[in-house]
Amino acid sequence: MTSVEVVLTGYGVLSPFGFGAAPILDNVFAGRSAISTVTRFDTDTFLCHHAATYEGGGSAQPFPQQEAITACARAAIAMSGIDVIEELPVIVGAKGDLAPKNGVMVRRPAFTVAEAVAEDLGLGNPRRTFFNACVASSNAIIHACQLVASGAARAVLCGGGYLVDEQVFAHFDSVRGLSRTGRMAPFSRKRPGVLLGDGAAMLVVESAVGARERGATALAKVAGWGLTSDGFNIVRPDPSGRGMAAAISLALRRARIGAEELGYINAHGTGTESNDSAETAAYRLAFGEHAQNVPVSSTKASTGHALEGCGALETVITLLALTSSQLPPTIGLTDPDPDCNLRHVVEPGRSLETGFALSVNASVGGVNSALLLERSS
Repeated sequence: MTSVEVVLTGYGVLSPFGFGAAPILDNVFAGRSAISTVTRFDTDTFLCHHAATYEGGGSAQPFPQQEAITACARAAIAMSGIDVIEELPVIVGAKGDLAPKNGVMVRRPAFTVAEAVAEDLGLGNPRRTFFNACVASSNAIIHACQLVASGAARAVLCGGGYLVDEQVFAHFDSVRGLSRTGRMAPFSRKRPGVLLGDGAAMLVVESAVGARERGATALAKVAGWGLTSDGFNIVRPDPSGRGMAAAISLALRRARIGAEELGYINAHGTGTESNDSAETAAYRLAFGEHAQNVPVSSTKASTGHALEGCGALETVITLLALTSSQLPPTIGLTDPDPDCNLRHVVEPGRSLETGFALSVNASVGGVNSALLLERSS
């Protein structure tokens, strides 16, 4: 079967800096951080007191995760120009949403999120939700690309999101998984750990032929993707990096390019001891001698870690790197770990040197994803 060329024609995005691309370009690409003291809920009993939260609504309480994802979905559909959406499939990466029940906030099952978004917007089937933690939304995008590439769908709405909430914050804090310094420093010698952040993005992917037939603009080609599992440990990544390297290699192989053609990697880069070193090992396995030539940054130092939403948010950031020909830096990286010896982007304003950019994510349980975007000609 001949594979169908997949393109991206629309997106909507929420970062801790606000809705849309402009706040990301003005802040993430300029090397600014959204991490601040949490006001959304009381952190007095916690060890950590910081996260990257969007408070643009003027309320200390977050709007529902579903509402954020739906808003991004509307923006993606509008940008893509698709006007017949009754049969448009919806694939979402998310966790269960918080909602009031009998006066108490409870978490609704994750599988209801795609269904709820589809009902809100009058969309079609299938309606699927992935909730495999930090690769959930990148998994959703990859699944959507597979549907289009195989001819099972002409276009798919895909992505996901996460908004910082007290329950998840408490879980991370209780296992001492959060940075107590109020900052993240991925790939640094003394990296203090991860901090959570708001993030959501929805994208329209469709066949290149279908996009041309309806006169749509292809923002980028989804040139390759890979999804693998280490099977190493329920929490820790494989220190050899083999699973992530395999996902990256699958993406490059599908695009038929070599490492020397890759212009940028938006790393998973959580700023944790085991993740950053395993990720570096993966790049060395996947790229060989070219591992130190490819510019790498972790934008989580600016946005925090959006968990289920990070893959979608960072796919949009990677797209913006392609369309602006600029690379976002890893802020706070002043003392790189020698074991993470890569070509780190540490200052704003560096130019993208080729037309290919890669977004990489990983999750507990050893799941790895790689999404390769190619600049539209």
